Amino acid sequence: MAITEIKKGTVLFRSGQKLDQLSIITKGCVKLINQSRELLLEKGDCLGLIDVFSSVHSFHAVTMEDTSIFTYPYEKQDDIRKILASAKNIPNILTSSITKQTIELMNHFFLNQFECDNTYDYVKSCNEEYRLLCSRFRMPIKELPDLEEISPLILDEDIDTWVSDYYEGIQTLEDSLKIQIYNASPAISMGMILQASKQIRQILELNQSMDSYQAELSSLFLNENEMDYFDLYTSLLYHALKQGEEELSLTASVSKLMIQIESMPSIQKELYRARVDKHKQMLASIEKAKLETPQHTVSNEQQKEEQLKVDFLNDSLKTILKYADWDDETAHNFQTAILAYKKLVDKNSQDDAARLLRKQIAEQFYNLYREIFMLSHMDKELPLIIRMFLLFGYVDEELAGIDNALCLSEFAKNLKGDPAKGIYTLYEWLMEIYKGNKEPSRNEFDTDYTAYVHEMKVAGKINDLLEHKMLNDQAQKVVFEIQNVFPIVNKITFGRASTFCPVFSEHNVLKTLSSCLVDSKTIENGENFIRGIDFSAFYRETLFNNPNFKNIKETLHLEVLPDIILTPTIGTRGITWQEIEGKRRTTPARMMLPILNLEDTTQTLIRITGEYRWEMCKRIQGARWNDFTDSSLTSEYFDYVQFYRKNSDLSPEAKDKIKLSLQKAKNSFKEMFVRDYVTWILYEGTGSPRLNKVARKILFTYCPLPQNIRVSLSRNPLYSELFDRFQILQKQRIHHLENVTQKITASGAAIPSELIKEIEFANK
Repeated sequence: MAITEIKKGTVLFRSGQKLDQLSIITKGCVKLINQSRELLLEKGDCLGLIDVFSSVHSFHAVTMEDTSIFTYPYEKQDDIRKILASAKNIPNILTSSITKQTIELMNHFFLNQFECDNTYDYVKSCNEEYRLLCSRFRMPIKELPDLEEISPLILDEDIDTWVSDYYEGIQTLEDSLKIQIYNASPAISMGMILQASKQIRQILELNQSMDSYQAELSSLFLNENEMDYFDLYTSLLYHALKQGEEELSLTASVSKLMIQIESMPSIQKELYRARVDKHKQMLASIEKAKLETPQHTVSNEQQKEEQLKVDFLNDSLKTILKYADWDDETAHNFQTAILAYKKLVDKNSQDDAARLLRKQIAEQFYNLYREIFMLSHMDKELPLIIRMFLLFGYVDEELAGIDNALCLSEFAKNLKGDPAKGIYTLYEWLMEIYKGNKEPSRNEFDTDYTAYVHEMKVAGKINDLLEHKMLNDQAQKVVFEIQNVFPIVNKITFGRASTFCPVFSEHNVLKTLSSCLVDSKTIENGENFIRGIDFSAFYRETLFNNPNFKNIKETLHLEVLPDIILTPTIGTRGITWQEIEGKRRTTPARMMLPILNLEDTTQTLIRITGEYRWEMCKRIQGARWNDFTDSSLTSEYFDYVQFYRKNSDLSPEAKDKIKLSLQKAKNSFKEMFVRDYVTWILYEGTGSPRLNKVARKILFTYCPLPQNIRVSLSRNPLYSELFDRFQILQKQRIHHLENVTQKITASGAAIPSELIKEIEFANK
């Protein structure tokens, strides 16, 4: 075989590409690149050797200068034996090369492990320093949403230090001794190469896990939502500057944080630069405001108007308690608890006293909510502070912060849902139950109101007469919703169960309230975005039922948009609470969102639509939801994740990613599907492939893209086969429906509107 000359900058192969040759470098050097890792191979090193165990390249390879290589064809592991026997010096070259590469990758592993531990320690120290600074500058301590999920690095397996010592020991052997050992038997060299390649595969998998862990930690310092330490620290600095306080220590802390963030490999450089620029602009504007002389004075009338706004909020809690008409002792206990909560320096504290206080407030809050609702429905016009309480959980102007309280009061004046489109504030939802337009939701044990009342009767807690009365008592249905559903969904949508308290507090405000408010327009836009990509998301299958056409047995698709209820909290999560009402499959799902959402509302809706997709399929399939012999979204996805290691359609790299994804999802198949569904909507549906071949096929089959997107993607080889298959099934369905309508037309009857809509659906 001849030597091949290659120019500088040439890509020899890419990660994921099939290994089809082994190449010894005779001149020049080649850089191997894989995510954040790089290896430099020089004269005497062998390319491809580290991947003989998996038969797929795990790195990109680029020549760094004009390079010469001597190449051997490679198909299977046994080819190594032939290569070793091709020349006397080859065993020493190959084993020395893979030993060197193994040691370098192992050093990368130990360094990565060290950096993960260091970053975790820095997260903790950053959090402690932030709390101390908040206390010093008398600012409420805010907690990042994902902080409580962070834990020290735990790997499924580890690399023992003796393995590193073993390879380093081999490398230090005299060349003459290595030649003697390796030439003694090809099996020795063969075994060393295969064992080292297997070891490298393990190292690369562990490095992927650590990269993912590092990215998770890094997002606490800087992310696109701006709910991060960069925001918390800089907000403290702005506060100190505006108050004219000594801020040298804060400036130093912010500078130190910026240096640390800049050095993190997982941080997006463009995002970091944008945030730093924004920070500099904010500092400049504060400095400018200090230097400028006010151009005009505020008139007495304006001062009075502003003061009236603030005065209106004074003693909000007393106003709320007076409206509730609570007895003095109960009212005093709640006031005392709120006062104690206001005085807590760290309202997210995990000590027993703080946890008990939050629990006490929660119990009293839901009792208060029930009492106020029962009184409120008799008022034609609710007092504004009562609306603030019902919509946002607002109880106290100092606890909320005056600026936040004023903002909530403006929201409360006009904020409404859109019941005609299935969008409700919690207050509106409870009113729908009270009026008899909606039935209560199922509780956390998946028990509906009727079954709940019957269980009480069976347990002897009520008699037949009281059972009948309760089943027809709308007020009792509202009480069931408030006591059995509201506390749970309120805590879930808040997003941080361990620090949850239902009253509105300034320390939970991590973004401007105007950017967090969820209204009916925001939800409608989010739903339309999802339906524009997953057009069948909210369609249900139902049987054609028309007395004039009893001989037609067709399955039709009916769109049933979900009921979306806005819980009175500022939070980070949404949830699909139930996929149908009762047992009727054509009833709306019920989804819950925080009325003040710190996350992007469209992305939250995508997540809970993914949950809905999964749960609705399980509901339809029943006990066979994971039976692969009965094809469905859940059964195919379950089979895909359960047996991914044996799936020949998946590359080793894809299998590594699935393993990581499963770890992130805490081994929940449903959570993993939801993450893939988010990727499907945000990326795949907009022409940016991110999923592997198997996951893409499942999503394309059961969450199909609309025709305009399918056509645009059909030119992409990743989608062409899926597109062709879908086209065949679609044409078969349309042809069948056309035959049905032709028979109806031939009989002289008009085509039913249900069939016309079904044809329109089939053409999407």
